Amino acid sequence: MLGLGLTAVIQEANLRGQLQVTRQIVDVETRLLNILRRQFTAGQAAEADVRQQEAALAQAEQTVPPLEKQLAQQRNQLSALLGRLPADEPGEEFRLPD
Repeated sequence: MLGLGLTAVIQEANLRGQLQVTRQIVDVETRLLNILRRQFTAGQAAEADVRQQEAALAQAEQTVPPLEKQLAQQRNQLSALLGRLPADEPGEEFRLPD
């Protein structure tokens, strides 16, 4: 049982790390899009560049919900391993540096 719990904690930490990095990527892609839009307005960038960046942002944004769902499922698994209901999840959040 301890091995399963440890594996679940490591998996949660991994998912939290992936989610954090993915959100940072979305933030960077958003900033890049804003810069390109300003450049396009000023005549310094092509519309195709703006559209390409919009697509890159949309692709990055689409990866967030599945990671959030996996993290929620992992939290439910941790609750089950602790003998709790999913709504009574552990108060601790596990991250890779921990």
